[in-house]
Amino acid sequence: GVAQGAYPALDELSPFGEHDGVIAVDLDGRIRYMSGIATNLYRKLGYMGDMIGRTISELETSDAGLVAEALGERRPLEREVTERGRVHIKKVIPFYEWTGPWGALQRWLAPHRMEPRLAGALLLVHDCTEARLKERQLRVKSAMIQEVHHRVKNSLQNIASLLRMQARRSTSDQVRAALEEAVNRILTVAVVHEFLAHQEASVVDMREVAQRIIRQAREVMLAPERPIHLRLEGEAVYLPTQQATSCSLVINELLQNALDHAFDGDRPGTICVRLEDLGDRVSVVVEDDGRGLPEDFQVGRGGSLGLQIVETLVTEDLKGTFELRRRAGGGAIAAATFPKTQVGGEKPWNAGE
Repeated sequence: GVAQGAYPALDELSPFGEHDGVIAVDLDGRIRYMSGIATNLYRKLGYMGDMIGRTISELETSDAGLVAEALGERRPLEREVTERGRVHIKKVIPFYEWTGPWGALQRWLAPHRMEPRLAGALLLVHDCTEARLKERQLRVKSAMIQEVHHRVKNSLQNIASLLRMQARRSTSDQVRAALEEAVNRILTVAVVHEFLAHQEASVVDMREVAQRIIRQAREVMLAPERPIHLRLEGEAVYLPTQQATSCSLVINELLQNALDHAFDGDRPGTICVRLEDLGDRVSVVVEDDGRGLPEDFQVGRGGSLGLQIVETLVTEDLKGTFELRRRAGGGAIAAATFPKTQVGGEKPWNAGE
């Protein structure tokens, strides 16, 4: 038997499963018991005959070495091995017989005086071949997806560079401004692909994306002499790829709109981007302390192209709501709220409940 508390290392072994094979060997390495599952596992390795009574040293496997190591150190061990194309997780647990001067009678009358004697080992075998194959396929697929995102990011940056070059050559301020806005939108989408190119997960932390967009705005949209402070608030918000792309464009457009229209001349001010995870919904707020909105302002009528893009992205792509209102004390608040979708799908988190 195995004494209770005798093997602290047992807790470190992976759990035993119902599809795992069991083999019992004595101190000579002779197989005394072999479960049906273990028999089937070893038949896949080419051992078709009866294994009972044979020694494990006769097998061209790692079993003999593992059992010898566990018995020699008198402790359980676990190894993952590859043998003849099969991947096995093997656990070896030494077991003991309990002996005493009175023999079997002492087991009942004075079990505390019995002494353990090493008797053999249990060899537990788990076939993880299919699981490892699927893991390898997923790693290859993930690497390919990351490479695609990397190439898309590079392509978008190349397009942005071409548009920048065209903007510099243009003699029209209106054309130059339109091209610069297009560059910002393209670079915003490239930010999302850059994050996806460096991680295996299919979700994106929008706080990190927003930080990059704000940094990009400081470098591209905000002249060094303008005394405007850009601030980011809120915790991490994780979104699947498609939502992350639309959300990043919303943040970029609202930030650009505030920089273009909220402040006159060299007036100092602050623009705050705030992200909030509401459980099954996400809130994105861009708030400024600028001159505020005109009395008769409407997003769909007389609003900028950027705000029209935001309204379309929020209501049609993100299936949410968008509101632009006056801020108490001056300025404006642009707020977008939309439901999260499942990773890899378009349904909300609570769909089907």
